[in-house]
Amino acid sequence: MTKPDPRKFYPPYDKPILTSFKGMYDRVFIALHPFISIRGMDPSQTAPLRHIYNRSEIDGPLTIEKINSLNEKALSNCSVNEKAYRYTEKLYAIPKNWSQVISDTNIGDIKDLNRVLLTHNQAIKSDLRDNSDRLAKLTSYCAKNHLFFPTAGAFPVFWENKLLDLLLHFENQSAYFGDEFDLNGTVLTLQEVKLNTPWLYDTSLKFQVQRIFTSDVRLFVVVDWDSYFSLICLNEIEDGSDYIESHFEGFWCDETTEHSWFL
Repeated sequence: MTKPDPRKFYPPYDKPILTSFKGMYDRVFIALHPFISIRGMDPSQTAPLRHIYNRSEIDGPLTIEKINSLNEKALSNCSVNEKAYRYTEKLYAIPKNWSQVISDTNIGDIKDLNRVLLTHNQAIKSDLRDNSDRLAKLTSYCAKNHLFFPTAGAFPVFWENKLLDLLLHFENQSAYFGDEFDLNGTVLTLQEVKLNTPWLYDTSLKFQVQRIFTSDVRLFVVVDWDSYFSLICLNEIEDGSDYIESHFEGFWCDETTEHSWFL
């Protein structure tokens, strides 16, 4: 069995990111997924990209039938379906950076905001969740301003053109697009994917893109399950710091930065 190439997968959780990528990538940028608004679209009336339920609110055994029933009930209250939302997000989304949300809500810093978001989608253990009033404050703020929460566990559709421009900036005409575990993947020319349809969810691919890398693996972009950020990885040959900083909100990893940098 061929051993997976570590340059092409999300790094382990239990050690610093730069340590995991030593000899492969020298610079890694934590790119924060933005909040977005779409003029004329109310998040409360839009089919969510994922449904979140509290187990304590579900009576009896948790079955596929019960989950499907809950999803159908949630969708019945939405006037905009998921497909329409994705198309609209790519064309008309107005991003709002974490720094602005933090300033408006007084929610500490980006570490605090990330914990609040992970508490919202129940992606961290109960003892690590934010038990203050910050989640209620954020939920109220987003509802008042018709803001969609950042995309979790996937590249934001709003980023499609940004990611393509990033690949073109490094003079690449094709790239590998793969899912989380490399069960599905394909090499495409950038001309093939620069379409009006959201290529991150393009039905012709039949899978969700969570990893993108160039043929020489000098540039690697990856998102981990449930995360509200992506990693943009460069090796020492590349110098795209200014470009990345001007197109994405976030920060560069130092020698101590781990996946759980927000704790």
